[in-house]
Amino acid sequence: MTKKQTPNQHLQVPQPAGGLLQVLSCEAAQLPAGLTPPIARVAQYPESQQLQLWLPEAANPEDWQRLRLRDAFGQMLLDEPMRQLLMSRTRVLLNALPWPAGELWLEISHSSGGCLRVQMNKDASQAITLPQPAAEADSGEDLRFREAVLKTLVDRVLRKLSYTNQGRAGMVNYHEGALHLSFGYEMSGGDDELLAISVPSAEQWERATGVPLERRSEILDFVAETARRDQCPSWYAEIRAAEIAFVRHAPRKRR
Repeated sequence: MTKKQTPNQHLQVPQPAGGLLQVLSCEAAQLPAGLTPPIARVAQYPESQQLQLWLPEAANPEDWQRLRLRDAFGQMLLDEPMRQLLMSRTRVLLNALPWPAGELWLEISHSSGGCLRVQMNKDASQAITLPQPAAEADSGEDLRFREAVLKTLVDRVLRKLSYTNQGRAGMVNYHEGALHLSFGYEMSGGDDELLAISVPSAEQWERATGVPLERRSEILDFVAETARRDQCPSWYAEIRAAEIAFVRHAPRKRR
């Protein structure tokens, strides 16, 4: 007979490499007036971690230069140009899973000579738990719950785009496990706007895609950044109300 669990019990999830990431402080050092410290958040998933950064809205994206990450011994873990990391003007997403335990220092340099700094720590002693989904769940339900969570995670990690080319127009296809979405695109041919991908507006999103509205921003961020890297890495992606436009100059406003 299967042993029952109480509502207060938790599922122990395998701990990500290096332990649980925590943000200790964020600061803006010697930057022009109006450029505030970044907002940093850790998204914790089973067997995965993501550091999410939002840079100050007042900044010109072209002025951010490089992102560098060092461990407590000063060893360089990351050194990447910001033009390859920025999403939707102010957002940066980093895979924190392989980062080692201990203190971590992240720095984003600015053309003014100043920088943004984020101090973090990975605590290998902290366990990660998920709440039990049902008060009367048995071990079989526990296993199914774990498998469902892991499948969702794997689907999102492995998601990708494919493209159907029809001359100056075509389709951008989003693949995430069993979820497949297609968005039409058209070349604009202008000097300042290369092409645009049509997407459902927030009001039409759920009816058009069958996907909850709360996932719209995250999916469009992925489509915009992946298509930019694949098709026009020297341009900028601007997410508008019903399209993703690829423009020559950094967008002034975020959606």
